[in-house]
Amino acid sequence: MRKKVLQLRSSIGFFGAENVIMEVAKAITGSPYEPIIGVLESSHNPHTELAAVAKKYGVASKVFPCDGRFSIKATAAVRQYILENDIAVVHAHGYKADFYALFATLNTGVKRVATIHPWLIETERATSAKVYLAFDKAMLRSFHSIVAISEELRDQVVCQGMKPARVVTIENGIDLQRFAAKQNVGLARQKFGIPAGARVIGAVGRLSEEKGHAVLLAAAKSLVVKFPDLCFMLVGDGPERKKLTQEVVSLGLQKNVIFTGVRSDIPKALAAMDIFVLPSLTEGLPMALLEAMAAKKAIVATAVGSIPRVIRNHENGVTVPPNDTPALSEALAALLNNRKNALRFADYAFKEVQSFSAETMGQKYIKLYDQLIECKSNDLVH
Repeated sequence: MRKKVLQLRSSIGFFGAENVIMEVAKAITGSPYEPIIGVLESSHNPHTELAAVAKKYGVASKVFPCDGRFSIKATAAVRQYILENDIAVVHAHGYKADFYALFATLNTGVKRVATIHPWLIETERATSAKVYLAFDKAMLRSFHSIVAISEELRDQVVCQGMKPARVVTIENGIDLQRFAAKQNVGLARQKFGIPAGARVIGAVGRLSEEKGHAVLLAAAKSLVVKFPDLCFMLVGDGPERKKLTQEVVSLGLQKNVIFTGVRSDIPKALAAMDIFVLPSLTEGLPMALLEAMAAKKAIVATAVGSIPRVIRNHENGVTVPPNDTPALSEALAALLNNRKNALRFADYAFKEVQSFSAETMGQKYIKLYDQLIECKSNDLVH
C-alpha cells in the first residue's frame, strides 16, 4: 500500500517554490509514495493556482481555507484531513506551512519534513518579517528533518542552531523533457508582442524586491542607448509590479519593456529570448535558472546562493555581483556583441543542467521519506 505525503504550502501564486513542489510530486508519482498537494488559502489574498496545476497533472490536491495568519480552525481542518486520510508524512514549504504542519501533527506519529527555500519571509514589513523568521526557526527544531535546496542554505540553517544530522541538502531539479521540444522562435515572439528584428533579454521570476528587477531596469536604460532594438521581457508578477511599471515610464523604456504576467508556457517564453538574465539580490538554486539552461539560453546571473556553482563565469555563462548596475549592463552588452560566445556558453550550460533532473531530485526525496518512515524515534539519523 502506498504511503501518502501531504505537500503543504501557503501559496501566493505559482512561483519557484510552487514549481519545486509540483516537480517533487510528479517525480514521486508511481513510487511507494502518493503525493497530495495541500494549499493553505488565505481569505484576504486567495490563491489556488498550485491546486489548479496539480489537477492538470493528475495529482490529488486539497485546499484549506484560512481566515487569518494562524487559524485554529484551519489547523483543526488540516489535522482532521491528515488523520482521516492516513497521511504518513507532511512535507511543508514555507513558514506558514511549517506552522500548520507542526501543530496539526503534534502527538500523531506523523513525520514532519520542511524544505527551506531561500529563507525569506514574504511580507512588506521588516519588523514582522524578523518575528516570523524567529518563529519559524523555533518551529523547525520540532521537525524530524529539514531540507535545504543548496549547500550554502544548509550552512545557514545549521548556523541557526539546527542539528546538523537533521539538515540535508536536496538540490532543485526540473523536468528536462519539458524543454526538449524545439520551439518556433518567430511564433513565440509574435505571441508576446515582440517587434520583428528585436533582440530580447528576458527574466523569469516573481516581481519582488529581492529578485533585483529594479537593477535590471537601471541597466536597461544604458543598454538601449547602444542597442535601440533591444527588448526586455519580464515574465512573472508580484508586489513590485506597479512600482516597476512606474519605473519603466520614468526611465522612458515603455517601448523596450514587456510585462507578460504569470505564464504557464515557460518553454515558449524562453524561446523568445536571446539572453536570460537573473539579477537577484539573494537566491538558493532557482528553478528559473535551471530552466533557462535546459532551454539553451545564454545566461547572465548574479553570483549569489548556489548560482556560482552552477554558472561558472565565462565558461557556461556570466556572473556579476548583486546590485551592481554597471557590471550587469557590461555583461549583457558583451554577450549582445559576441554571439559566438553567447552560443558557446549556452551549449555548456545545457550540458551542465543535465545533472539537475526532477527524477534525481525525486529519488532523493523518496530516500528521505524512507528514512523518516523507518525511524521510530523523534530523531532522524542519516
